[in-house]
Amino acid sequence: MKYFGYINKETFKVLNNTEKLNFLINNSLFVYSLDPIHTSNPFTQEEIASMSMVKKQLLVMSVISSMAQESGKGDDCFYFTDQDHNNIGIFIQENKKTKCVKIEPTQSFLDEFYEDLTKKYEDKILSEKYQFYEKFNDDIFGLDHKKQIKLALKSYKEIYKSLHQDDNTFIGNYVGKKNHDFAIESKLELVVYEKLKYQHSLINLYSYFEYLYGKKSYLKNNFYTINQEIIDSIIKYESRKQIMKDLNDKYNFENNNEIDSKKDINHQAPKNDVIPFLNFIRHENKTEIERIIKLHYSDLRGVSLRYLIEFLIDQQILLINYGDKTKIYESIKILFDNKDIGTPSSVFDLKIDREKDHKYLNAKNNFLNKFDKLL
Repeated sequence: MKYFGYINKETFKVLNNTEKLNFLINNSLFVYSLDPIHTSNPFTQEEIASMSMVKKQLLVMSVISSMAQESGKGDDCFYFTDQDHNNIGIFIQENKKTKCVKIEPTQSFLDEFYEDLTKKYEDKILSEKYQFYEKFNDDIFGLDHKKQIKLALKSYKEIYKSLHQDDNTFIGNYVGKKNHDFAIESKLELVVYEKLKYQHSLINLYSYFEYLYGKKSYLKNNFYTINQEIIDSIIKYESRKQIMKDLNDKYNFENNNEIDSKKDINHQAPKNDVIPFLNFIRHENKTEIERIIKLHYSDLRGVSLRYLIEFLIDQQILLINYGDKTKIYESIKILFDNKDIGTPSSVFDLKIDREKDHKYLNAKNNFLNKFDKLL
């Protein structure tokens, strides 16, 4: 495990908050979230007005506590937003003002943490599977193969629907040129990619830092009781995903050439520790957006690619921080299978007038058509 015990807690806790933030970002443990910096506190005035007195007091205490740690006292400098935000915040001092910078784990860190967590709950996942097969095997007992397939397909579809009650789907293929429709290439592939949603549901858990500190008991004690809703949803997802794979392997409902369980969501895992392009995308539909870019724009290079990047920035899909240009350039090359995308200067150094550059405006219209369903 690359990340377990990555941080020496005693060394880390003597850093001030700004140093901690830089350490987490520079070591590719965390990335900045969309619109990461919020002055004074992480809530709007409307949100504060709606808070109970107790919650307001806790907010003030957290701000004061975090400001105190800026002097190097303690290491509990993080706050966790609610489930709807899926962010971790760290307070820093800048120009005598307190700011909160929101961050989230990198995808590679999420992958390892999620895999380790699911291994810890493997017995519960298997128990869910056994409950399904106990009934399913009883239902198909004595039936001919044709009737077995019919029942299996019914279960396959029911499981798929149970994992997509919110109608939040991923793109399998993009059809048409002007009147676009999203077509799902594979229900199983879609379910496999759904893992991203469950990974990000874990972001608020303090256990991330226990894991980085190498604390073996990070999932013990009352961890399950406190996080039961999140853990149960992951157990349900993992067990049902495995059942879908089992049924598909046996009855061949969908083309297995498109679905490699070993590759899972990391089928385009970058080499040489290049940060995945997905990590730079700041949008709830980040996976779909990356797939559209790879599917439709992998032939862009130089200025044409610059137009795409400018569009993504303009739509607040891509957030480029200082020092990110080289990383993004390398991640795009990997995403485009190491094709020639032009020199870094041809991609990033050109200044674009978003209002008057007719070539950019034409390209922007094309991008808007392609991303219309997502934005």
